[in-house]
Formats: sequence, C-alpha cells, structure tokens
Amino acid sequence: MLSLKNLIFLDTETTGKENGRLVQLAVMRYGAEKPTTENFKPAEPIGIEAMEVHGITNEEVADLGMFEATEEAKKEIFNSVIVAHNAKFDIGVLAREGVTVDKYIDTMRVAQHLIEAPAYRLQYLRHYLKLNVPKTAAAHDAGGDVLALVELFKYLFTRTTCKGNAGEEIEDAALNEMIALSQKPVLLKTVPFGKHKDKSFADVARTDRSYLDWLIKQPDLSEDLSFTLKHYLK
Repeated sequence: MLSLKNLIFLDTETTGKENGRLVQLAVMRYGAEKPTTENFKPAEPIGIEAMEVHGITNEEVADLGMFEATEEAKKEIFNSVIVAHNAKFDIGVLAREGVTVDKYIDTMRVAQHLIEAPAYRLQYLRHYLKLNVPKTAAAHDAGGDVLALVELFKYLFTRTTCKGNAGEEIEDAALNEMIALSQKPVLLKTVPFGKHKDKSFADVARTDRSYLDWLIKQPDLSEDLSFTLKHYLK
C-alpha cells in the first residue's frame, strides 16, 4: 500500500535539453523541511543554452566530483515513487547516470488532467495557483524547483477523486490515481502549431478535417498530439 512516506520529490539541471547529463540534483522526502541539493561535474560540457537557464558554468563545476549513486541510493529510488514536473525528462537524466525509476508521478501531466490553466509550466503554475512557495526559492534552481514541486503536488493531491482525505486507504487510492494519470495521454484542446495554431481541435475537425488527416500521417508526433488527433478523427 502506498503512502505519502513513499514519495521522493526531485529535480535535475543538466548540460542541455537533448540527452543532457546531470549537473545539479535536488532531492526531498515528503515531510522533510528542505531539499538536499548538490552540484556535479558532468560527463560532458554544459551548453550555453543550459547555462542561460540554470546559471551553472563549466568553471564552477570543474573541480567537483562526478555523480555516482550508491547501490543503496539506487534501490531507495527504485522502491519509492518519484515525483517530478515533466517527469520523463528527469527520469531520462537519471537513466543516463545509471539510476532506474520504477513508479513516478508527473505533476505536469496530472495538472493537465485535473485543472484548467493557460499553461502548465512549474513556475507558471506556482504563480497562477498562488502556491505557498518561499520567495527565496529561485526558479530553474533544482532546490527551488523542488520546493515549488512539493506545493504543486499538495494542491493536486486534494483534487484527485479522493479529495486528499485522511486515511491509509485514501492515500493509497489518491497516489495510485496520480500514477495512472501520469501515464495517460492528455486530450489537447487547441492546435499547437501550423495554419490553425491556437484554434480548437473541435473547430478544425468540423471545418478542415483534411488538415487533421494530413497531420496524423506526419512522423514523430508527441503522444498527446497523436491521442488527440485519433480522438477527433473517429
């Protein structure tokens, strides 16, 4: 049976968006006062675009040790439920460092299923939902992002079908619901690009169905876009 005690919140900063290597890791058990944050010398140089986001330079990490998880730490992560925003990114980063994640909750995808918002970026939701995050928690710093992540999780936990009520069985049901939603594709409302950008899929399906017929045949569609196109082309 799952409980809140099973949760590990984490965030990573990397050398770059595509196949980036770990530069900074922040980890926090549910109920802890603050995350543990550590910087590492990555296996490849930090890209300029990545420095622009998190501000960590190659010079700052040149004399640090490389990330190396102990077998005990790997086992702890594997046997826990990892909570992250856009979790597949962080899970991919950990995988490249030899750490495997079994169960996870993706607060971005859960938010897309449970709440209406103009955007679902972590820092956007932090301010849009007026989450109780300390002002000292800097954006795009792994430790600061984890503090925002914890508050977003708490907000979403109370909006599951269990409404975040007390009790071991309720906790287990709510957490399993969030795990399931993290795996479930999101039905997009508006077209993200192209000649119909920002128009609703429902309107485009009614007025220009041939565009959707063309779009679904394109390669490398995201899981959510493919799911949405199939829905409206039924």
